[in-house]
Amino acid sequence: MQPEASPPAAPADALLVRSGELRGVLRNVYACYFLSGALGLIYQVLWLRKLLLVFGSTVHAVSTVLTVFFGGLALGSWLFGRLIDRRRLDAGLRWYALLELGIGVYAFVTLPLFDMIQGVYIPIFRDSGFSPRVLVGASFACSAAILLLPTVLMGGTFPLLSRFLIRTSGERGVKIASLYGINTAGAMAGTLFVYYAGLPVLGLTRTLQCAGILNLGIGMLCLTFDRHLQALGFHPARAASQREAGASAEVPGAARWLFLAFGLSGFSAMVYEVAWTRALSLVVGSSTYAFCIMLATFLGGMALGSGLARRHLRRAAGTIGFFIAVELALGAYGLISIPLFSQLPEWLVTLWPLNHSFTAISWLQFSLCSFAMLMPTLLMGVLFPVVSDLLTSRFARLGQRLGNAYAINTLGGIAGSFLSGFVLIPRWGLPWAIVCAALVNLLAAAVLHVSLNRNPGLVDRMAAGAAWLGMAGALSALIIVPSWKRQVFAAGVYLNPEAYRATSVAKGVAGSTLLFYRDSLNATVSVHRLGETIFLKVGGKTDASNGIDMGTQVLSAHIPLLLHPDPKRVLVIGLGSGVTLGHAGRHPVTALHCAEIDEAVIEGARFFKDYNYGVHDDPRTRIFAADGRNVLLASPEQYDVIISEPSNPWMAGIAYLFTREFYGLAKQRLAPGGVMCQWLQLYRIFPSDAKLMLKTFHDAFPYVSVWSSVPGDLLLVGSMEPHTTSVARLRERMANPAVRDALATVKVDRPELLLQLFWLGNREVEQLTQDIFRLHEDDQPSVEFNAPRSLYAEGAFQLNYGGLERFKSAPAAIAPDYDPALENGEFLRSLALLWGAREELERELQADKRLVELEPLAGDAWMQLGQVSLKMRQPLRAAAAFEHAAALEPKDPEARRLLAKLRWEQGLADEAEQLYRQAAVLGPPAETFAAELGDFFAFRKVPRLAAEYYRSALSQGGGSRPELILAFGNTLKELGAWQETEQLIGSGVSAFPSEAALPLLMGEALLAQRRWQEALPWFQRTLAVSPKSADAYYGLGRAALGLGGREEAARQLARALRVDPYHVEAARLLQELRRSGTMDSSDKADATNDQTR
Repeated sequence: MQPEASPPAAPADALLVRSGELRGVLRNVYACYFLSGALGLIYQVLWLRKLLLVFGSTVHAVSTVLTVFFGGLALGSWLFGRLIDRRRLDAGLRWYALLELGIGVYAFVTLPLFDMIQGVYIPIFRDSGFSPRVLVGASFACSAAILLLPTVLMGGTFPLLSRFLIRTSGERGVKIASLYGINTAGAMAGTLFVYYAGLPVLGLTRTLQCAGILNLGIGMLCLTFDRHLQALGFHPARAASQREAGASAEVPGAARWLFLAFGLSGFSAMVYEVAWTRALSLVVGSSTYAFCIMLATFLGGMALGSGLARRHLRRAAGTIGFFIAVELALGAYGLISIPLFSQLPEWLVTLWPLNHSFTAISWLQFSLCSFAMLMPTLLMGVLFPVVSDLLTSRFARLGQRLGNAYAINTLGGIAGSFLSGFVLIPRWGLPWAIVCAALVNLLAAAVLHVSLNRNPGLVDRMAAGAAWLGMAGALSALIIVPSWKRQVFAAGVYLNPEAYRATSVAKGVAGSTLLFYRDSLNATVSVHRLGETIFLKVGGKTDASNGIDMGTQVLSAHIPLLLHPDPKRVLVIGLGSGVTLGHAGRHPVTALHCAEIDEAVIEGARFFKDYNYGVHDDPRTRIFAADGRNVLLASPEQYDVIISEPSNPWMAGIAYLFTREFYGLAKQRLAPGGVMCQWLQLYRIFPSDAKLMLKTFHDAFPYVSVWSSVPGDLLLVGSMEPHTTSVARLRERMANPAVRDALATVKVDRPELLLQLFWLGNREVEQLTQDIFRLHEDDQPSVEFNAPRSLYAEGAFQLNYGGLERFKSAPAAIAPDYDPALENGEFLRSLALLWGAREELERELQADKRLVELEPLAGDAWMQLGQVSLKMRQPLRAAAAFEHAAALEPKDPEARRLLAKLRWEQGLADEAEQLYRQAAVLGPPAETFAAELGDFFAFRKVPRLAAEYYRSALSQGGGSRPELILAFGNTLKELGAWQETEQLIGSGVSAFPSEAALPLLMGEALLAQRRWQEALPWFQRTLAVSPKSADAYYGLGRAALGLGGREEAARQLARALRVDPYHVEAARLLQELRRSGTMDSSDKADATNDQTR
């Protein structure tokens, strides 16, 4: 039996089915626009990276390329907005589909175009002498030639699709908010995809090809959707009814002021993005992932803001008053953000995850970025739909007005990006750039208020607006900008947050002196002094210093120059402190060239003139303020030695200085027989990445030697011909006094010592990289994406260093005439000093052991063994070594001094005193020894003898140490030598005004003499330096009591206990005052409140 046929659908049912199908197709159109937003951001990232490999990663090049990109978007929005209003209104989706198809086709065309423009650009840039102006002009012209067409097509998609989807005037605000929010959310998704999956997994070319295919797919789908919608009866938009037009009629003449204010708003938004990103990079780091999180947070906030605007516009139309309120809120937040951002380093330390996983740290970075930027980006996201709703009240010109709004806002953003990068940040600094953006927000609000508000009069409105702007500027200058903590930002807390766990970041950096600080074009550059150490930081990360970094900076110059038979022309990529360039100049070379991308680094390196031999003023020196790759690409020069010493590859963009293509450029600039030297880190990097970079370097250079400059740093030396050397040739070259003295600064003043730093040759490099089957390339710089993941991985350095050490070759592999018989006692003494300077204690210990075996009767050999044993916390071995030294050198006091100090630390004071007295008899103690004797006899309660030795130490220059003045002062106070005590402490306070213990001691000395009134200002001075000094409050209490002010004494004692609840003397004295019964009940209550508050 056949089943009964279903009855035909009722018209109402058919209408429902049709309506549901229509909604489904429109949802798919919105989905395509979401994907289009993601692809637009992907193209921006990929094309920018590809162009910067040609133009260099300078701010000039980046800003120029972005100007062309966003300029094309603005032009496309303006052009297609006008065109769509003149065509059939139902053609919008078809046109949109054609634009997407055009973008997809062009994605495949761009790859050969990038190679073509290189041939046009390079000769122009080369002939200009690497002029920044020519760089901007040539990069603008070349970028426009490639990017203008696709970006114009991208810019046209928004007005076209908006014109098609907005069917009535009443729904325009809601639809604009929906489209803008969906597209911006897509851009956020594209940001996350391209950095977390596209570039690391697929590489640039394949990601670009996939994006092109997706664009073609969007275009084909939208053509299909267009035909389907026509079949479903999706009618073109109708003109607005009189009721709708009247309800949304714009204020006469308002459009031009709205456009102006909207352009200003775009300007401030881009300045905020650039300045906040720069500030956040000092807090969360400057890796590619950190920048990805910042950009995604910014875009995500704007997408959410569009969603809020959609809800608002569904209830009520946009108003000028709302626009003004948003601008005022943005301006206020801009000003508040300056002190707020100064707290972010402290919050990073507080919230730092214990497990150090990449995921946990990424979430922390996202949380801090969201806290800093979510609220203002929400307001920015609200603004575009609201302003667009205000400007598109004439429905017949919706496409034109919407395109104009998009274009003007984008042009404002271009101006903001350009001026922030070239003027505001480098000339005024980050805080003033943010203030400028905030004032522009307030100016936009003032423009609207003055031009469109008719009450009160125009002059009054202008005066009020100017007054408010003036007040905001004055507030910024007097209070807001001074709150910017430069030392805290330059601390680089993201690299070592544990160092600030026990204290605040501000206190942690207070001990160092800021010598130089500049928010430059590319990064924040600073130079600091801590004790005798000077260090240069870029983006908060130390890039150079006169400390242990000297090993790498010095040897990066000398090793390749000594391996070259006759070097004359040298190029160094990355100036840093200038030490490498300066040490290269110690050789008889004729040209010292350097490529340094940041002019602030060039200026900051002048603070190292005592270590770089004043290389800036060397007539052979020429420093190019340009990208290193760009110089190699454009320079016609040939060099005998090229030294590449960039920053760490986990920083965004640095990995391109470790790729196959980079080494290819370097080879083109090497003269016949030339040598290339590349610095490579072993810390904060996975072993697979270290091996990958070794493999890539060896692939470029058939002959390779690997040297250890300091633990954690390798120097890769490569050439097209064998670069083996000989001890004889090295000795001849190192006989040059300038070279020998320069190498002596890192304890390598003889060939045999230098050869101990040779680690690997060709065979060893090939052995350890045999499991690496690819190269590090521009198209897929995997180290840039892997290295940040290893930034906080524990044990990476030990794993790399220990693993490579297993492959270490003998010195004879690089110098065949090396004879182990050369390793005599003099050599071993120097070798131990070399390992000690490198802080390789185990190697130093082994060298000293060999030395005492070779020369068992040499007292100095046993001394060296004892000293390294002390550093390694091996007191028994140290004591035995010192005893041997003392027996072999009975007239040398040093062995007895060190043995005495060791016995003192072991608690054997009587034996220590005997040894100290024996050492002191052998010769007048020098400053350090005299101070040590003073400390010992002060400990032994022999103040007169302690004072004698302290006085001797001070007479020999010990006055530069406040701790010695303090110890001597305490001893004099114990002896009751008041006049000498006051003279000593008075001079100490003048010399060290920030040392709180010195005025405290002066106050205590005056109290001991019952000079109560004179003691008060010294305790107050102590509190001015150290507000939480319980001893100072205790001293004030005693002085007040001595002057008869028992109630005041009780209050000061209570404050001492509030600072230190375990201050025994303050508690005892306060209790005595209470028991005396002379305090009335109110005084007791006050003291109790002070104590417990």
